[in-house]
Amino acid sequence: MLLLSVKADSQLEAGFADPPKPARPSTYYLLLNGYSDRARIDSELEAFHAAGLRGLCVFDMGARGPEGRVPPAGPAFLSDAWLDNFAHLLAKAGELDMDVQLAVSSSWDMGGPWVTPEHASKALYQATLQVEGPTRYEGKLPFPALARTAPRDETGHPQYYSEAALLAIPNRERLPAHEFVFELPSDAGLPIDHVVLYNVPDGFGARDFSVSVSTTDAADSSFTQMLRASLEPHANPQRFDFAPVPAGYVRLLIHGGHGPEDGPVRLAEFEAYDTGGRNVAGGHAADRTREGATLVRTPGDLGDYDLWAAGNINNGRRTGANGSWSSPGPPPPVVRDRADVLNLSAQVEDGRLTWDVPPGKWTLFRYVCANTGERLKVPSPNSDGLATDNFSAEATAAYIREVTDRLEAHLGDLRQTALTHLYLPSYEVRGAIWTDDFPEQFTAYRGYDPRPFLPTLNGAVVESREITDRFLFDFRKTLGQLLVDCYYREASAAARRVGLGIEAEAGGPGPPVHQVPVDALAALGALDAMRGEFWPFRPDSRNLWVVKETASAAHIYGHTRVHMEAFTGFRHWQDGPFDLKPSADRAFCEGMNHVVWHTATHQPDEGGDPGWVYGAGTHLTPRLVWWPMAKPFIDYLSRCSFLLQQGLFIADVCYYYGDQGYNFVPPKHVDPSLGYGFDYDV
Repeated sequence: MLLLSVKADSQLEAGFADPPKPARPSTYYLLLNGYSDRARIDSELEAFHAAGLRGLCVFDMGARGPEGRVPPAGPAFLSDAWLDNFAHLLAKAGELDMDVQLAVSSSWDMGGPWVTPEHASKALYQATLQVEGPTRYEGKLPFPALARTAPRDETGHPQYYSEAALLAIPNRERLPAHEFVFELPSDAGLPIDHVVLYNVPDGFGARDFSVSVSTTDAADSSFTQMLRASLEPHANPQRFDFAPVPAGYVRLLIHGGHGPEDGPVRLAEFEAYDTGGRNVAGGHAADRTREGATLVRTPGDLGDYDLWAAGNINNGRRTGANGSWSSPGPPPPVVRDRADVLNLSAQVEDGRLTWDVPPGKWTLFRYVCANTGERLKVPSPNSDGLATDNFSAEATAAYIREVTDRLEAHLGDLRQTALTHLYLPSYEVRGAIWTDDFPEQFTAYRGYDPRPFLPTLNGAVVESREITDRFLFDFRKTLGQLLVDCYYREASAAARRVGLGIEAEAGGPGPPVHQVPVDALAALGALDAMRGEFWPFRPDSRNLWVVKETASAAHIYGHTRVHMEAFTGFRHWQDGPFDLKPSADRAFCEGMNHVVWHTATHQPDEGGDPGWVYGAGTHLTPRLVWWPMAKPFIDYLSRCSFLLQQGLFIADVCYYYGDQGYNFVPPKHVDPSLGYGFDYDV
């Protein structure tokens, strides 16, 4: 029995009857195309307040839709005209005692028109050259092919790049095959009994291949081969059956192609079917209603985002360069002794190499750090720009300083306004795996030089599979730590200098939905306030129901509020409180205690009914048919949140989720070893 004092009892009663501001929901408030109407802002905020909302997370957001059906283009994000409108919004929110957060860029991911290539998202690019000694090599090195979107000058050269490394590897041994390893989705429970492959009929299609399965992990010794066969050089589906077998991992080895022995090998799609007829090897891109398989090991590719990249092997597209994989040539090399990898970086000047080549055949690997060209996702028309380099503390600090300088110049002391936090939405940057000083950062974190192991990023093996996997683990671990320290922690420190906090959805949705190179619990712990996310009709998708993860992090780091982007999805106006309540109740039971509704869109009168809205979310606006009934549901969410904010979480078990480099907590589930009726933290 829990005994409460009279004072405590009365406080609980009062808080239950009229929940205070920290318990009342917030909502995303989107200014589509940066366009706003101040009178309508006033009436909307008054309506939100009357319904029980006490917070706004303001986004400048681009609108999707045909011309004439979306708002006109408003002022650029954080321009003087935009800040005039935002100052009006802040003043009205302050009058109503509503807290305001501001997303740091137009749409999401950190970036904008003021981001220079030096501070923009970067990747590691590779070019190779074959040389034979003994001889003296003096010449220009080949420059890697960059992403199509990388910013270039008027001559076509990259606006920014830096040399990362030049390595020489003796041509003694190569892997026997190109290797793909698929981790099957967590809801894949049936045995698999056949695979279907789609070839590329251009003369370079795959020919000899084998398929193996593992129930436990991706170690070589864990796989059992189920078939070895050959593909015909045509694009029609080619099916291969075998006895049903349980599988948690599937390995595809491509041993050769129909083209020259030293040429590229290509394949359009690989599918593995269970006995229920479901393709369990399909990635999230192939079926966005499901979790999808994850590629945990890939060979080299010609990847330029989606052209000939390894990820195309299970993306649901079966033709074309954006739906197929191509190797850059024969299988990757094997280096039995890391001392055989020669670091020639110091001998490169202005892209030229002078080198006395030892006897034998060698492959030169030139690595260059250059921009990916990653831009904002859905910016307003006048606000597009490059995404920042999130592995660079300098880039993060410069960006937050630009935002806060503009805010302070227009609004004065931010501590005297309703603005409390800057917001970093879910991390959805693609392709960025490098920053200029990554080798030095890696050495500081891990204690050794990563450069002899760089070929392993393209499928090579250095010394052994075990040593290679250990380096790849260290590589992922370092990227994750850089993201925590140089992005989340640095952003928080920069915001605190002007009296603001950083709230972020730092733990996901993770792979395979988004490429998030981080340990989620560590990232959440670097924030002033943490947020998760749930999609109401996908409660068992471990990457679209990010509740237990955020709650566990809050308990670990002593946060009393567990914020949750709530009711995300694409059902728009289909759902009301009756439909949404079960998902809210489940999220409360998993640890949520503050609702951030996704989404309320600013709707000037000229948009009519039901108004201009964003392309995702469950819409919460005064133009809803059920808006007059919204307050009781919002009060219900507030009362649940209030009570759940009062105590400390009591867990029966604490699970250690390991040290995998990138790591994420799945949705709350019953572990058979624990049994029903018990709860846990991770």
